[in-house]
Amino acid sequence: MGLRIHLLAGARPFEAAVRPIRFAFSGHGVANLTLPWLAALIPGEHEVTLQDEQVAPLDLSAPMDLALITAKTCYAPRAYQVARRLRARGVPVVLGGCHATLNPDEAAEHADAVVLGEAEPVIDRLLADASNGGLQPRYEGGPVELDALPLPRRDLLQKRYIIDAVGVSRGCSHGCAFCCIRSLYGPGCRTRPLGQVVDEIRGLGPFLGFLDENLVADPDYARALFEALVPLKRRWMAQVSVDMLEAPGLIDLAGRSGAVGFFFGMETIDQHNLDAAGKRHNDVARYGELARACHDAGIAVGAGMLFGLEHDRPDCFARTRDVMQGIGIDQGYFKIATPYPGTPFFRRLESEGRILTRDWAYYDGCFPVFEPAHMSPRQLFDGVCWIRRAYYRKRAVARRMRTFWRLRLPWWAQINMNRLARDAYCKSEALGQRFLAEIDA
Repeated sequence: MGLRIHLLAGARPFEAAVRPIRFAFSGHGVANLTLPWLAALIPGEHEVTLQDEQVAPLDLSAPMDLALITAKTCYAPRAYQVARRLRARGVPVVLGGCHATLNPDEAAEHADAVVLGEAEPVIDRLLADASNGGLQPRYEGGPVELDALPLPRRDLLQKRYIIDAVGVSRGCSHGCAFCCIRSLYGPGCRTRPLGQVVDEIRGLGPFLGFLDENLVADPDYARALFEALVPLKRRWMAQVSVDMLEAPGLIDLAGRSGAVGFFFGMETIDQHNLDAAGKRHNDVARYGELARACHDAGIAVGAGMLFGLEHDRPDCFARTRDVMQGIGIDQGYFKIATPYPGTPFFRRLESEGRILTRDWAYYDGCFPVFEPAHMSPRQLFDGVCWIRRAYYRKRAVARRMRTFWRLRLPWWAQINMNRLARDAYCKSEALGQRFLAEIDA
């Protein structure tokens, strides 16, 4: 007998059911494929429903026989709250995802079962146990070969998305101290068969967003993928690493294959910070060269920047703004370094007594959850708020927009990238002030 299975992802109050920004289109930007991919693993005799609180309110009163909840760290408190409500109704709850994998004992306090790592190796056994009323407390998933990975159930998505999401790999070839990817997926990078990826893309729309942690982790695979994309005439964006510059011709090939935007984890303009975090493959001295190469290929450059790293001082915000504007970074995404539990960064700060809170809702890059080395938590928070506003002042945006003629982004994407980058965290500023008052008390 089939089960009524609900796959759920929660959101915090200021993020729940976010209304999409509307210009020349309606709908949300790009889907998260975690739940659709999990749904694809569930056999057809079961009835599957997806609920993502970031695009629609959760219906926790719906009839269900099993709830599978995924959550990264900042959504863990909401996941636990949802789990309590469902278990009070008698619904068996399974928790998985990044936070449950890194904190299985904590997650087990709120669920009937916990899945560690990737679900593919254990999903059949888990569903059989659920059907027989005998869920085990823990299911040890693990790295899985991606050859037989099914296509995600996009038909179950709750909203229309402008950009079709695609995933071709799992993991990353690097092991930065502040990143939890290696803890979740293990060392190295695994890729899907190229033919499967190309066949999937042929059935998707004209705009693609690759969800991979690092699309160029395997340069040879990336080169083959880009060559296969050339005749498909898609426009696409992806997260890639700075050392892409070391692969001759790869950026130019990406541009010819339809790339219109890259997100780089540049992290900082201080090489000492990168070295201390084990991210030595980033060379700050070559950031300008990287931006020029992307622009010459018609690709917009987005840079993720972290503040509060070990060598940061109060002047780092203005210096970062000046460097980024000077080398022509089109989009800046400014966050506070966050010591995610399970990472070397967290373990070091914990051993030094510098962790300020274990309220995981604050672990999203918006709040100073630890004591910085060379500034106060309030200086760190105020500095990040300042650089977000400074980088997206109307005059600064207009100056960058004048160079967008070289890029192939549609005009609505240009405007939305600026507005989304500016507004992505603004709703958290009031919560940040409350957080600072709590730690000051």
